[in-house]
Amino acid sequence: MKLILASSLTPALLAKVIMPHVGKPLSACRVVCIPTAANVYLPENRAWQTEEMDVLRNAGAVLDVFDIAGKNPQQVAQKFEQADVVYVTGGNAFYLLEHMQRSGVANPLKALFKRGGTYIGTSAGAVVACEDIDYVAPMDEPHLAKLSSTKGLGLVPYLIVPHTHHPKYDALARQIFAKPPIGHHLLGLTDTQALLVTDTVTEVVQA
Repeated sequence: MKLILASSLTPALLAKVIMPHVGKPLSACRVVCIPTAANVYLPENRAWQTEEMDVLRNAGAVLDVFDIAGKNPQQVAQKFEQADVVYVTGGNAFYLLEHMQRSGVANPLKALFKRGGTYIGTSAGAVVACEDIDYVAPMDEPHLAKLSSTKGLGLVPYLIVPHTHHPKYDALARQIFAKPPIGHHLLGLTDTQALLVTDTVTEVVQA
């Protein structure tokens, strides 16, 4: 399993973490980009998403942008079968998880990992990799989603708190750390850090 979870996708993160662990040039990879988490924002308020996607494009990646909202499990499975990398952008974690559950993302992800593929998740894309996402409510807008369960993908044994020390989000991150969920370990990531998980390594990397 290869996971790269971060607050933001930056050129430094690409050079130090993503490129060494994907295993081949991005120009030779099939990169499926899931922008769904940002659907809750107006297009003019999503410039940050385009900037992050452009980091990959500037490195030679041809992004197959695939919004999972409204997709069924068969469509998702077919798309993921073609992928070397699945990149999930930031946005609203609750809305993203709703559509991950509806579209059946979990099993295609398992298949991706079995064949050596990589999951890159930034902000909301990192949060949904955790066991549950209810903890991140102070930093997000849960009412924008219709969830019967806040159980996440369960890919890491931590609850990731993105954007620590960020001018806009640090106060909200502190609220989360002030009341940690019982039985769970919170892991904060600044905008220059990433959690790298492979079959042999789990570490926070400074990008």
